[in-house]
Amino acid sequence: MRRRNFIRKEEFPYLIPSGTRYDSGDYHTVVDKVLAEVDYPALIAERDRLRASGLLAGIGIASCLEPSGGNSAFEPLLNEKNKTTTWMDSCRINVDGTGCASIAIHTLSSGQGHETLVATVVGEVLQIEPDLLRVVRPDSLACLPSNAPVGSRMAIMLGGAAFHAAEKLKAKLIRIAAHQFGVGVDAVNYANGGVTDADGKRRLEWADLVNIAHRNHHLLPPGMEPG
Repeated sequence: MRRRNFIRKEEFPYLIPSGTRYDSGDYHTVVDKVLAEVDYPALIAERDRLRASGLLAGIGIASCLEPSGGNSAFEPLLNEKNKTTTWMDSCRINVDGTGCASIAIHTLSSGQGHETLVATVVGEVLQIEPDLLRVVRPDSLACLPSNAPVGSRMAIMLGGAAFHAAEKLKAKLIRIAAHQFGVGVDAVNYANGGVTDADGKRRLEWADLVNIAHRNHHLLPPGMEPG
């Protein structure tokens, strides 16, 4: 019954009756993988054994499709009076004078590993040692907008916030280095936590860039705030 009613992979993108368009999917393959993992013939044999002993026994296969990374855009579909169209999450990165980065996130975990997620994302963007990263949660007076970790939101929404916060920080470091080299930002390369000029002869390391930002205000590009 389920196999006959699943949307088939060649039918995507598929418009469902409520008005949502599903972009992709291969539900039959998912079911095949589940059946292989659980050893379906063994389940059938166990069901028949239990029935033969006089017990009621059956096998149920449940399938579900749910929104993930929700941004509230789907809520007006359920309630036309709801005009909410965003459900954001936030990340703030502060780098102190020693080069350690404090990454503030604003949702609580119940075992999902948000700290590892955020530290991994920021570390990959900035390309610095994990020992320089710390993930913190501010109190309710210092927090930024955030929401509950439902529907796999954190990997998508918090992960995205962490990525873009790190990208903004990297862009500032690139501007600082380009200003020291006397070239445009397109003429430098960021790698391994530092910035190198196009010919590879000059390089400013992470500690150098942080030091300029915190202690050498006169070396900052015009209009850039220190720190």
